[in-house]
Amino acid sequence: MGLLNFKKPGWQHKDAGVRLASILELDPGMTEVLISVAREDQDRAVRLGAVSRLTDLAALETLAASALEDETKSAVTGRLDEVLCSLVMASPDLESCRDLLNRITSPETIAGIAVGAEPPAIRLAAIEKISDQHLLADILRQKCGREPALAALEKISDEALLADLATTASGKAARRSAEEKRAAIEAEHFKPDPLIQREEKLTELLAGARNLVHAQDWDAAAVRLVTFRNEWQALDANGEHHSCPDFKEACTAFETRYREICHRRQEEQEKATLIQDQQTRLENICSTIEALTSSLDDAAGEKYQRATAEWEASTKEDAFRFVATEALKTRYEKCCRSFVQNQEKISEEKALFAELEKSLLEAESLLQSEQCAKARAILVGTEKRLSQTKFRVMHSGAIEKRIADLQDLLGQKESAALQNNLEKRKTLCEKLEALLESEKQTRIEKKLKTIRQEWHNLPHLDTSDGRELEKRFAEILEKFTEKQKSYYHDRDWEGWANLSVKEKLLEEAEGLDHDENLAHVFETVKALQIKWKGVGPLPRNVAQQLWERFHAACDRNFTRCQPYLEELKVLRQEAEKRREEICVRAEELMESTEWNKTAEELKTLQAEWKELLHGKRQEEDKLYHRFRKACNHFFDNRHQNFQEQEEKRRENLGKKEELCVEAEKLADEPGLDAAEKFRELQERWKKIGHVPRKKEDAIWKRFRTACDRYFSWIDEQRQDNLRAKEELCRQAEEIIAGLTEDSVRKEISSQLTALQEQWKQIGPVPNDVKDSIWQRFHAPCDEFFKAQREHFKEIEEKRMQIQAVKEEYLLQAEELGGRGIDKETTELMKELQKKWFEAGHASREVETDLNQRFKSVCDSFFAGRRQHFNDLEQERLANLKSRETLCLRLENLIGTASESVTKGKAKALSLAEQLKLAMEENFVMAGRRNDKKAVDDEVKKIQQDWAKIGPVPREHDKSIRQRFKKALDIYYAKK
Repeated sequence: MGLLNFKKPGWQHKDAGVRLASILELDPGMTEVLISVAREDQDRAVRLGAVSRLTDLAALETLAASALEDETKSAVTGRLDEVLCSLVMASPDLESCRDLLNRITSPETIAGIAVGAEPPAIRLAAIEKISDQHLLADILRQKCGREPALAALEKISDEALLADLATTASGKAARRSAEEKRAAIEAEHFKPDPLIQREEKLTELLAGARNLVHAQDWDAAAVRLVTFRNEWQALDANGEHHSCPDFKEACTAFETRYREICHRRQEEQEKATLIQDQQTRLENICSTIEALTSSLDDAAGEKYQRATAEWEASTKEDAFRFVATEALKTRYEKCCRSFVQNQEKISEEKALFAELEKSLLEAESLLQSEQCAKARAILVGTEKRLSQTKFRVMHSGAIEKRIADLQDLLGQKESAALQNNLEKRKTLCEKLEALLESEKQTRIEKKLKTIRQEWHNLPHLDTSDGRELEKRFAEILEKFTEKQKSYYHDRDWEGWANLSVKEKLLEEAEGLDHDENLAHVFETVKALQIKWKGVGPLPRNVAQQLWERFHAACDRNFTRCQPYLEELKVLRQEAEKRREEICVRAEELMESTEWNKTAEELKTLQAEWKELLHGKRQEEDKLYHRFRKACNHFFDNRHQNFQEQEEKRRENLGKKEELCVEAEKLADEPGLDAAEKFRELQERWKKIGHVPRKKEDAIWKRFRTACDRYFSWIDEQRQDNLRAKEELCRQAEEIIAGLTEDSVRKEISSQLTALQEQWKQIGPVPNDVKDSIWQRFHAPCDEFFKAQREHFKEIEEKRMQIQAVKEEYLLQAEELGGRGIDKETTELMKELQKKWFEAGHASREVETDLNQRFKSVCDSFFAGRRQHFNDLEQERLANLKSRETLCLRLENLIGTASESVTKGKAKALSLAEQLKLAMEENFVMAGRRNDKKAVDDEVKKIQQDWAKIGPVPREHDKSIRQRFKKALDIYYAKK
C-alpha cells in the first residue's frame, strides 16, 4: 500500500493537506486535473485551491457552468473575474476586450477597471455596466478621468450622494456637475402647488364663460365655449368643484342665446337661398331654350316642351310670393319664338340631307362591289342636286366633302381596275411564253386551254397597251402551234429507236429461264426492270404486246426465286434478332463506368453489326439508331469523365500551388504562431486529390521544402524562447520580492497577469527544461494570489461588520422617521446620514438593498418636511392674494385703483387679475357710488374680511398693511 501511495500523484493522496500542497504546486497548464479536483475533491480547501490555480478562461467558464456547491461556484466566479480583469487591464483598446468586459460579473471588479484601466474607452464601458450608485460614487472620488466621471454622474440620482460628491469628487467638472444635478432635483421639489393652479384656472374659466353672453362675435364665442368646457373637464372631470353648477349655468345661458341667433340666421339664409334658386332656375330655362334654338338634335322638341312646362310650374305664386322680372319674361318669350321658327327650317333641310345621304350610301356600296359606272352616275346626280339647293341652317360642307371623297375613290377604283386588267394580260402572256419554252410537252394542252379561257374572260381594253398585248398573245399562240407539230413528229421517230433497246432487254429476261443460280436471277430481274423504266416510249402499235412479254418473263423468274427468297428472309430475320440482342447488350453497358473494358466490348459489337446481313430498311434503321444512341451515350460519358478528371486534377494542382505559396510565405517570415498554420496546411494537402502526373513530384517537393525550412527554424527558436521565459521568471521573482504591506494589490495582480499572458505568447522550450522553468515561473505567482485571496477574505469579514452597523443605523432612521418634522429630529436625521456614508460598504449581496431602504426612509422624511413648508408657503401666498384683492376693492371705492394697478404694488395678483377684479367691482358698484350708506357698508365688509385673513409671507406683510391703511386713511379723510 505504501508503494502504491508513493506512486500516485499528490492530488490523489488521502491526506487533504498533501492534496492541497500538491495542487498549489501544480502546473496551471494541467487544466483537466485542476477541473477534476475542483469538481470532485471532498475537501473544501483543496477545491478552492484547485480553482485558484486555474488561468485558462475556457476551463473556468466550463467549470462555472457545471453543477457545483455554492462556495466552490462563488470561488470559480471570482477567479474568472480576476483573470478577465487582468486581460482587460492589459488591453490596448476597447474593441480587443469588449467581450471580456461583458463576461465579468463582479461590480467591484468592474469598478476597479473603471478606475485603473488606461484607455478612457474601457473605463467608459466599465461604468456603463455599473448600476450601484454608491459604487459609482466611490469611482467618482478617485481619479477616473473627466468623461468617465461625467458618465458615472449621469447614473446617480440619490440627492444625498450628489450633495456629498459636490465636495468629495476627484474632478472639478464632476463636483460642479454633481452640484448642478442636486440643485435641479431640489428645484423639482419646490414647484408651484398644482391644487392652487387648478383653483385659479377654474375661477378664470368661470369668469370667461360668464362674459361670453356679452361677446360681439358669437361664432368665435361658441368656439371659446368648447375650449372652456374641455379645459374644465380636464381639471374637474367628476364635476365636484363648488363652482361647477355656476359654470354649467353660464354655459347654458350662452348656448340658449346662441341657438336663438343661429335659428334666425338660418331662416333668413333659407329664404334668400330659395329666392336665388328660383331666379337661377328661370334663367337656366331661358338658357336651355336658347341653346335648343339652333340645335339639330331630334329630341330638341321634347326638351323644349319640358322647359316650357317647367317655366309654367316655376312662375306660380309660392310661399315667398316670388314673381319673375319683366326682363326675364321678355327673354323667355323671345327665345320661344326663335325656337319655333328655326325648327321648321331645320326640319325641311334635314329631310333633304337624309335623301342626299341615302344616295351617297348607295354610291359607296356600288364602289365596294366594283360597279364603277353606276356609282359615277349617282355621284353626278347628287352633286348637281346639291349645287341647286341653298341651305340656311344646315351646313353642306360635310356632304360636299363626302361627294369629293367618293369621286376620288371612284377614280382610284377605275385606275386600279385598268391597271389590274393590264397586269393580268401581261401575266397570261408570260405564262404562255413559259409554257412555250418548257421541254416537257405532256399535259400542256390542258394548261393552254386554261390560259386561253382566262384571256377571253378579261374586259376588252381599247387602249394602245391593250392592243399591243392582244398582238403579243396571238403571236405566242402561233409559235406554240408550230412547236406542238414538231414535238409529235420527233416523238414518233424516238419510239422506233427505243423499240430495238427494249427488244434486247426482253431477250435477256427470257434467257434467264434456264439459269439455275437463283440469286443471280433475282438480282438480274430487278436490274432489267430498272433499265426498262429508263427507256423512253414505244410506237403505240407494238408497245402493249412487248410490255406483256417482258412482264411475263419477269414474273416467271420471280416465281422460280421464291425458295431463295424464303431462305434469304430467314437469314435476315436471324440478323435482325441478333441486332436486337446487340442493342440490348449495348443499352446494358451504356451506364457502365468500367471505361476501358466496356469500350473494347462495344467496339467488338460494332464490328459484328457491320458483318450482319441487311434486312428491311425501316426496321434496320430503327435498330441502328437504337444501337448508335447507346454507344454514343457511353462514349460521351467516358469523354466527359476524362474531361472532369483532368479538370479536377488541374484544380487540385491550383489548390496545391496556393498551399505552396502560403507555406513559402510563412517560411520566409517565420513566427511562433505559424506552427499551427503549417499543420493546418499539411492537413489540407492530404485532403486534396491527385494532380497531373507530370507535375506531381515537382509540386510535392516544393511544398515539402517550405515545411522543412520552417520547422528547422523552430528548432533554432527554442533556446531563444528559454531565455525569454527565464527573463519572465526573474521579473516575477522581483515583483514578489518587492511586495510590501503598502503595495497596491491591483497593480501587482495586473503585472503578474500581464507576465502570464506574455508567457503564453512565447513558444516552446527544450523538453529537458520544460517542467523546471514552468515551476519556477508559477511559484511566485501562486504565492501572491494565495495572499490575495486571504486579503479578500479579510475585506469580506470587515464588510459583514459594516453591515451590522448599517442595519442598526437603518433601525434608528426608521424610528426618527416616525417622530415628526421638528428641527431637532431633522438634525438627528442629517447626522445619521453622515454616519451612514462614513461607515463604508457592506457585503455586496445586501449593500444595494440596505442603501435603497435607508434612502427610502430619508427621502420620505425630507419629502414630508418639504411638503409641510410648501403648504405653509402656499397658504401665506393665498392670504397675500386675498389681502391684495381687498386692497383693490377698497382702492376702487375711493378712486385710486387704477393708479395702484399701474404702479404694480401688488405682488401675488397678476396685472390681468387686477384689471379683471377692477372691472367686476365697477360692475357691482355701478350706480351705487353716490350712495354713501352702500359705500360705508362695503368698506365695513372689507375691513371685516381683512381681519379674518391669516398671516402672509414676511417680506410682504409690512407693505400690504401700509397699502391697506393708506386706502382707509384716504377714505376717512374724504368722508
